[in-house]
Amino acid sequence: MKSLSIFSFIFALLSVIMGATVRITGSGLGCPDWPLCHGRLIPPADFYAWIEWLHRFTVLFSTVFVSILCIKGFLFNRKLVFLLPVTLIVVQIFLGALTVITEIHPIIAVLHTVVAVLYLGIIAHLGSGFVFAKKSPLDSEENLMLRLSLAGILFSVITGSVVARSGSSYASDEIPLVTLFAFGSDLVYFQLIQAIHRIIAYLTFILLLVLSYKLIRKSDLKLFGILISFVATFQICLGLLNIYTGFTDLVRVGHIIVAFIIASTLSSLFTITEQ
Repeated sequence: MKSLSIFSFIFALLSVIMGATVRITGSGLGCPDWPLCHGRLIPPADFYAWIEWLHRFTVLFSTVFVSILCIKGFLFNRKLVFLLPVTLIVVQIFLGALTVITEIHPIIAVLHTVVAVLYLGIIAHLGSGFVFAKKSPLDSEENLMLRLSLAGILFSVITGSVVARSGSSYASDEIPLVTLFAFGSDLVYFQLIQAIHRIIAYLTFILLLVLSYKLIRKSDLKLFGILISFVATFQICLGLLNIYTGFTDLVRVGHIIVAFIIASTLSSLFTITEQ
């Protein structure tokens, strides 16, 4: 189960990374049909078609490994939670097809990203029980901070996706906050969206730093504390770098990948410290 859990997480992570790459490079319609690509199993020699096709390819492998993990996990533990990833896979495939059919409707695209985060977090949560040994439990305050951090990461991804899909990325280049124009301006709506995203991100960053400080003081959770503090700081730096570099594809992909890694790390921490 340990090896299966690791492979399931790796392919789940690759699938969401490729999904982020598809979104950011504008390759969502690289394959205008589904499940084939330009009516073929192997796409033509086109960059955007191959990006979209590779995304579908990693999703296929992720589905196979995760399905096996969930079936074996359910038979071993008899817990319904092991059926949740399979349900999310079905939902995600449906949303992926709907994204193509609706030619990347913003609401469908945002839901597609949100389900990807939930999917990866659940895989990390379930798989960690087979990979890592149990650690010392968190006290009530630390447990609350962990839950709030998970919620913060989820809402950061949701609002970040809304920022990207609504065209709010360039609404303000002010750092660290957003300078709002007078109400009535055409940019106010977009600036508010960006401001909400930044406020949630900053609050989540503070929570993660405090949580990591508490974890570092525990001998068996020290590495988790160091990892969380590093990736949280790196994520904030990538967010600021997005603005400085004019939202280049590489930085944008890195920004969302690190968000997925933080969510997975927190989900794993929740599992191994669960009483």
